Amino acid sequence: MPPTTATPVPRPTVQFSTRTRCWTLVSTFDIALEGHPVRIEPGFRFDLASVPRFLWWFMAPFELSIAAPLVHDWLYRHGGCVTDREGAAFCVTRRGADRMFRCIMQDQGVHTWRMALAWCAVRAFGWAAWHHRLDPEAASIVHAP
Repeated sequence: MPPTTATPVPRPTVQFSTRTRCWTLVSTFDIALEGHPVRIEPGFRFDLASVPRFLWWFMAPFELSIAAPLVHDWLYRHGGCVTDREGAAFCVTRRGADRMFRCIMQDQGVHTWRMALAWCAVRAFGWAAWHHRLDPEAASIVHAP
């Protein structure tokens, strides 16, 4: 099943902090993931994409869309287990989260070579973030408003 609905992925409203070097979601972000309508609440902080600064001349993190890294980081932060807006808990594997990352980038019009390179990077190196997520207690903590 595709990670999003037939409707285009909306553009999230985010703000960057030069002090923390993190992006923060400013308003709610609704998206369908594997048929589950989910909501990411304002205040969620993420690093956009973990592209080392010295490689930005080649590929900057903001060239990978904003929605794709937002959803990907959110899923990783929760170990793939979240609750949709109807209250149903569901989990995706790391592979599933990475596939959603790629599909959302595609939906957002990211160039094919950038999308492929970013997807290969998360497949090759994402295991560390998946197993050592920032909030190890998080599991099914996202609820309908």
